[in-house]
Amino acid sequence: MEAAALAPRQWSHASIPQSVTAQEVEQILALYSGPSPTAWRNRAILTLLARLGLRAHALVSLSLDDINWQEAHLVIRAGKTHHERGLPVLQDVGATLAEDLC
Repeated sequence: MEAAALAPRQWSHASIPQSVTAQEVEQILALYSGPSPTAWRNRAILTLLARLGLRAHALVSLSLDDINWQEAHLVIRAGKTHHERGLPVLQDVGATLAEDLC
């Protein structure tokens, strides 16, 4: 029976980097500097991921009601920690979100 079990795959590709530099983030964001709605959306998503360190699950569960524009903060709903938390909406993040929503 053991001979019938497949060996686990050994990936030969380069490993995924643990982090990206600020310059690399800017280069990635620059890829979506066009005027199209898709570029605006992608830039907003990438900005939230890069600037606020959001996890994909937190990002996809965001709604407009989670943004408090007057107090400049974003409410992240219960996730891994099982409780809500607030994050500041930095000026560049707010500007990118506002551009995407207009």
